[in-house]
Amino acid sequence: GDRWLAPTNWLDKDLQVLPENAREFIRGMNRARKSYEHTKIFHLFWFCSKFFTYLMKEHPPIEEMKTFGFRLNPTQEQQRELIALSVASKEIWNHFVEHQAARIAAGEPAWSAFDMHKLLTQERAVRPQWQKLNSKAGQRITSAVDFAYRSYRQLIKKDKTAKPPQTIDIDENQFYTLVFNQSGWSFKNGVVVINKLPIEFKGHLPVHEMDVKELRIKKRGSKWLCDVCVEENVIQPNQMTIHNKV
Repeated sequence: GDRWLAPTNWLDKDLQVLPENAREFIRGMNRARKSYEHTKIFHLFWFCSKFFTYLMKEHPPIEEMKTFGFRLNPTQEQQRELIALSVASKEIWNHFVEHQAARIAAGEPAWSAFDMHKLLTQERAVRPQWQKLNSKAGQRITSAVDFAYRSYRQLIKKDKTAKPPQTIDIDENQFYTLVFNQSGWSFKNGVVVINKLPIEFKGHLPVHEMDVKELRIKKRGSKWLCDVCVEENVIQPNQMTIHNKV
């Protein structure tokens, strides 16, 4: 026990009055004291980690993406700009889908998402229309091309009739949903700035306080809509209670 240990304020000069074997014994007991204290701290941290692991196992938090929508009121000029961005996104998709298909048909290794990100930067330098689209939004399209071809390679192993990713018809009358991930928008005083376009919107959502992860621009008929995606941690119960059971 602790009563057999030497006082912690003993110095080497205090031990000089004792025989050599007694001094070695007291130094060893002091080292044992420190080791014992460290062991108690280790067990405390071990218990806390096990308890936290138990809580996470019983009620694991799950990240869920919640979507909230509101109306946009773009001007005629802003509508033309949004349609031009939609056309640019279609061109980016078609460009990389066609080149990826050509590489696979020629027996060459397919481009990775990182390869297409670098090629997109080079293509943007010579294509003014693509430069209008936010660079992060363009990278999201190339990542979607990469994901589509990886899914196709997995599907073709099970179904030989599976078709590879297809190009999209470039028609200005068919608006292609614009997706901005992580950047490309901001909310200021009842106006949402999307790809440097300040567009008025209607809604009662506290979008200024939300941690928006993704923003999508859609067109349904003559209505322009905006969806904001917010990521939240939801703790799922380990049991489900059915209140309307018989």
